[in-house]
Amino acid sequence: MNRWYRSAPCKGILIVLEHVLVAVIIICFMWGMIYPGGEYGKAITAGSKAEYEDTKGFGKNMLEAAREVLQDINDSRNLETDGVYDKDKIVDLQEFAEDGIISGEDKNGVAYHIKDLLKISDDGYNDSKSIVVCKKPDETYHYYELDNFESLINQGKLMFTEAYAMQGSGDTENYSYYVESSIDELKRGTVSQSGGNDGLMDEEGNLLYTEYWNLSTNVNDTVKTIDGKDLVTIANEEPVWNGRLQELYQNLNTAVRRLPDMLSRYDVSHQQWEEGNTNLIYMFIDLDKKEIYTNKEEYRKYEEYQKNLDAITNTGKYAIVAPKLVDFKANINSDASKWRDTIQFYGGKLTDGKYIYAVGIDTAYPIQDVFYTQNQFYRQYAPWMRVILITGMASMTAFLIILVWLTIISGRTREDGELKLVWIDRLKTEIGVAVIAALSMALIGCALVGAGIYVNGINYMGSMTADGIVMDAVSLESIDLNEIAMNTAVAAAAVTGSFALFLTGYLSLVRRLKARTIWSNSILRWILSEFTAIWSHRKVSFKIMVSYLVFVMIHWICIASQSGFFMVMTFAADVVVFVYFVKKAIAKQKIKTGIQRIAGGEVEYNIPVAGLKGDELDMAVRINNIGDGLNAAVEENMKNERLKTDLITNVSHDIKTPLTSIINYVDLLKRENIDDPKIQGYIAVLEAKAQRLKTLTEDVVEASKISSGNIKLEMMQLNLTELVNQTEGEFIEKFEARDLKIVTTISKEPAMIMADGRRMWRVLANIFNNAAKYAMEGTRVYADLSVTSRNVIFSLKNVSDQPLNITADELTERFIRGDVSRSTEGSGLGLSIAKNLTEIQGGEFTLYLDGDLFKATIVFPKAYQKTEESDTEPPVQ
Repeated sequence: MNRWYRSAPCKGILIVLEHVLVAVIIICFMWGMIYPGGEYGKAITAGSKAEYEDTKGFGKNMLEAAREVLQDINDSRNLETDGVYDKDKIVDLQEFAEDGIISGEDKNGVAYHIKDLLKISDDGYNDSKSIVVCKKPDETYHYYELDNFESLINQGKLMFTEAYAMQGSGDTENYSYYVESSIDELKRGTVSQSGGNDGLMDEEGNLLYTEYWNLSTNVNDTVKTIDGKDLVTIANEEPVWNGRLQELYQNLNTAVRRLPDMLSRYDVSHQQWEEGNTNLIYMFIDLDKKEIYTNKEEYRKYEEYQKNLDAITNTGKYAIVAPKLVDFKANINSDASKWRDTIQFYGGKLTDGKYIYAVGIDTAYPIQDVFYTQNQFYRQYAPWMRVILITGMASMTAFLIILVWLTIISGRTREDGELKLVWIDRLKTEIGVAVIAALSMALIGCALVGAGIYVNGINYMGSMTADGIVMDAVSLESIDLNEIAMNTAVAAAAVTGSFALFLTGYLSLVRRLKARTIWSNSILRWILSEFTAIWSHRKVSFKIMVSYLVFVMIHWICIASQSGFFMVMTFAADVVVFVYFVKKAIAKQKIKTGIQRIAGGEVEYNIPVAGLKGDELDMAVRINNIGDGLNAAVEENMKNERLKTDLITNVSHDIKTPLTSIINYVDLLKRENIDDPKIQGYIAVLEAKAQRLKTLTEDVVEASKISSGNIKLEMMQLNLTELVNQTEGEFIEKFEARDLKIVTTISKEPAMIMADGRRMWRVLANIFNNAAKYAMEGTRVYADLSVTSRNVIFSLKNVSDQPLNITADELTERFIRGDVSRSTEGSGLGLSIAKNLTEIQGGEFTLYLDGDLFKATIVFPKAYQKTEESDTEPPVQ
């Protein structure tokens, strides 16, 4: 059956369409990411009817802005003194590292000015400092910078205990080496607090320190504290910090990392949320301290905060947050608990007590700030969002449908649905997976780069959130939609390329699953089979493996020892191996030659066994015995074949002589004027049975000739269409007698084949005759003749009158009929003769049984007609 949907052009169109859909999906997804509204369901149902301030995206962006404002308030409290940035403000190192607070007081004895911490960040951040920790006998510590420690050692004011002993014994050489190696280990930072190193003594031999080790930092205190000390001095002089020098450096590292970020954020946010620069109004009321933080000057009086809160609720959109959810008030599309939790999380110490935090946005947008830009962008963008989302969902649905369909038809051919593998499917499973995975990862990298380009393209519009974006303060004119579209196309192309490799690997996997070759064509199975083969032939393989290991060991021993004796042994081993393999090759060639000659028909040939030993000798003897056995078997088989042929010929000849007489006497009886109807009936039966016996005899002789090859073929170009029509015409009366209607479908293209016309007619006649005898009365018989690029295919289908309780192979055996009761005429040789005649002419003959459905099919290679211009036949496509 010609299934067009399995054709290569159809599959190619579907694959191209899949890639187009992937590109469309990626484009729709990326454009959907920057949708300011945030609610995609509402974008589909409501389209552009909703105002921006009524969307969930507006609520998310407003919360994000409220969080930034709260962070700016905290930054201002830390960095300002009396409302002005103070670079000389005191930073308590421990307080800032632990709580993130700059109170302006030195509470723990280690403090810097803001400007000094910024200088350390510029000069000493990620600059390691080597310190030597020395433990005193009283369990306290003293710290040295490594340069100072080395200087004291060189001056003899500090001495290693072991070195002191060497110096006392006059071992000057070992003393110098010991000191240099100990200092070198300290410089490499490899001396740890393990208890294994010796102590330190003063120049008079008194024990100062019981042990010492390295302490490395990732920050260098290049600037002194407000007391003019460095951290090493503080740890040596202040008992509270003795033994805690590492903690001091960790606190310093935290401070110099956090402070520049805070200052950078303060510089941007403080100006962004100032009055006159934004449509957002905020007021944070500290009810415990009775303080107000706001960007509106007239709202700073604490006594009037209630009136000012009412004013904020009339600005347009607002949210009022308090520690308890019951006090939350808002007219925006947002979640109260999320507001409360976000504010408390980012508020830090500011939200520890009682507070009221009010944020309002003037939705008339008198100032062209971020919210004005968002609103304008929403109005320009929202009308397209519905189309983008619907297109994306429709593309995804079509993509999945086509992917499922490609999965179903992958590997199946158009003509007969047979599974066909391509070159990539024949690679080892692990290799195919590795190649596809490597190429896919490369293109995924390209896709990530494309996505990065895309994100950079929208970065000037703001920072993305889960449901929208918080834009920077830019004008609408700076948003270049063409640039975003170009970057989106780059990312979509990279993703589409990745999908192309994925689809190649996926469809290959599908075909492997259908062909069941994932395991059978895997490297792991090959390895396991090799190990299994080695184990199953361990008697031979272990001998080879041991010999090989001995050979390798000799070579490695020679390489390791560099001895002349082993060099001679290696040379001898090489000679032995060379001779061994040459003899193996000669023996192998002898056996190969013997097998080839015996297989070619010289069954009397014997392999010369001179010079063969071991397994090769045993193999050669056994092969020679096989040749003798084959010779005897061939002679016995030829004798049996001659006996069978002679028997069939003699029996047929003996039957033909009396059968001819019977037929002649029946003919003579028919010419007599016998009026008795009973006798006429006897004569008719006698004639029918005689003709049936004659047909059987001819079929037996024909079958014997075919099976023995004693048949001469006159091959020529035949148009099978004409032969089918002729055969059908000759059997039309038999079909009508049993009320059978033949339905013929014949290709318009000439069905040219190379065959013997008389033998081919016999094949078709046997097939049609079989249908005329055994098809169910009153049914249809279907004859189909089709022509492909390579073959001519003829099939005849019918429904059997009797149950077909045998196999298709049994039906083509001799003397087998579908009529088990044997109540119909027939020798049981028709299909067997048809199959044998088809095959000796170069064709294929197959039977298909499905319940009572019977189908006979013959296939011949297509023969091309010669033209007058050229006597050559076109090549098979």
